[in-house]
Amino acid sequence: MSKFPRTNVGGLSVSRMVIGSNWFLGSSHCTAARDKYLREKIRNRKYIAAILEVFLRRGVDTIMGVISFPPFRDAIRQAEDRTGKKMIVVTTPVMTIKSMAAGQVRPMQGLTFVWNALRNQDMVTVGVMTPEEAAEDVELSLSILERRAPMIELQETRSKASVKPKP
Repeated sequence: MSKFPRTNVGGLSVSRMVIGSNWFLGSSHCTAARDKYLREKIRNRKYIAAILEVFLRRGVDTIMGVISFPPFRDAIRQAEDRTGKKMIVVTTPVMTIKSMAAGQVRPMQGLTFVWNALRNQDMVTVGVMTPEEAAEDVELSLSILERRAPMIELQETRSKASVKPKP
């Protein structure tokens, strides 16, 4: 499966993974400090466009949110221009599962749960802060759906050093 699976909503073909927009708009659902960080670091056209481009290149072309905020609207246009692909903008707020609870659940756990619990036509919304995180979430999701090991570098921490094989 090289492109992301799709489903139909009201006769419209949409990707089963939906790009969330809260973090692009500066809303973390966590703390005022995190909101401030998002507004200062994430909420700009070039950065958002780079993230959207990763999704579009992997077949995730559906985004949920209100695009009236100029940097967000302009980022969508820029990503579309770079990839030659169009985004589908969904403004209906309740139609998908938010698998990572605004960053409170790790991607591996959240995505594994939802992709194994949902029906084949259901959708999942993800929010990311970097192009690399977008690529990881798409690859994790595809690996879960295809029942294969993910082709990403897993995170290493000090606590895992004792179980890592010595070179």
